[in-house]
Amino acid sequence: MEIAMKKLLESFSINGMPVKNRMVISAMGTVYFDENGMVTDRYLSYIRERVLGGWGLIITEICRVCAEAGHIRGIPGIYNEEHIASHRKVTQCVHECGGKIAMQIYHAGWRAPSRITGCQPVSPSPIPAGDRFEMPREMTREDIRHTVEDFANAAINAKKAGYDGVELHCGHGFLLGTFLSGSSNKRSDEYGGTIENRARIVLEIIRRTREKVGRDFPFWCKLSVHEYVEGGLELGDSQVLAEL
Repeated sequence: MEIAMKKLLESFSINGMPVKNRMVISAMGTVYFDENGMVTDRYLSYIRERVLGGWGLIITEICRVCAEAGHIRGIPGIYNEEHIASHRKVTQCVHECGGKIAMQIYHAGWRAPSRITGCQPVSPSPIPAGDRFEMPREMTREDIRHTVEDFANAAINAKKAGYDGVELHCGHGFLLGTFLSGSSNKRSDEYGGTIENRARIVLEIIRRTREKVGRDFPFWCKLSVHEYVEGGLELGDSQVLAEL
């Protein structure tokens, strides 16, 4: 136990970003943001207590890459200048308390209801997420190009706001995860079929993001390694995706 604790408290780095220990808080939702996705005093108090608790790295909850990306109310946005200024309060708080913080960016895809976004949800294929979800619109190539830019712009906005890194959410049945999964991606074009094709949108986002944030900015992906649904991702698939 003593050896394990010693290792846990060792510093390490992610692509040059020093972290004081190996204790990392994964993304967890609070819905403490206002209706426009801006930081509130309640969220600042929450995040301050987190970093003062000794965590080396905090990963934020899901952050919308565009206005239509959210699946619930009260979650943050990072798609305009006002959001950048708002999030600087978060990064300043964390850095003053000696911690590091990364932003998780996402698009809910077929799980984004029109009552929240004001528009029909989108997905790689016209398949609903389940019985209680709306029928999504199949994304066109132009939609995909816009989405790639939305994610890359969100990442550079996060960097401008002072975040130490960005996590790309590619799991949990959100948009990018539904492209990766054979259970939800039934496309017959270059974005469907083989696992390499299903990964194409994520790889395009990674390349475009790197063009904007540079090689040295920490940037990684979150995957659903085993989906436990018919036609969904299994361990072997995710090993291929991780290498890609």
